[in-house]
Amino acid sequence: MEWTWSDLVLPAALAGTVLLVLVGAGCLLLCRGRNRRYLARTAWAFVPVFVLFVGGNLLLGRFGLTWRNLPSGLFCVVLLVSGALGVLFTLGCFLPLEMPEVAPVLRWTAKGLTLLSAGLALYCALVYGVILLAFGYSSGERVLEYRGQTLVEVDDSFLDPIYNYYEYRGPLVRGKEPVYKHQHSRLDGGG
Repeated sequence: MEWTWSDLVLPAALAGTVLLVLVGAGCLLLCRGRNRRYLARTAWAFVPVFVLFVGGNLLLGRFGLTWRNLPSGLFCVVLLVSGALGVLFTLGCFLPLEMPEVAPVLRWTAKGLTLLSAGLALYCALVYGVILLAFGYSSGERVLEYRGQTLVEVDDSFLDPIYNYYEYRGPLVRGKEPVYKHQHSRLDGGG
């Protein structure tokens, strides 16, 4: 079996992200200065939104619900931006460290691996994340009444219109499973 670049990028980026989280946590504990302050601010933006988005999805899923597109898209934008800034501020904290007690070979290896991990994580977040965000949350939603039931219409198509209809549960959440799925025309005949 032959390996290609794309087969290795995502697993390497995931492993690199774990390394960056550990280095970032170390920078928050050990570093001082402007980059550490900025890293702490991005962590204060990233962590609560991550917990709300992922924890909220897990909790909502137990009740047959999920986030609607607007809150999900906003969560993902905040996670992408604060995550990318967190990577940059982690590099800003870690790379200037002198670490005289560590052998030069280990010091430069650690810095090189951190830099490589940061590059892979930023590449995947900015390329794959932006593409998934553009295609995953750009579909329009609208609320409509059909046969006495309030539904959320989601256009899940790429080229041909395909509409899925979910139970309306409020401005932030909707039902997880479609009530009517794979409709090629709108239920209410609207344009």
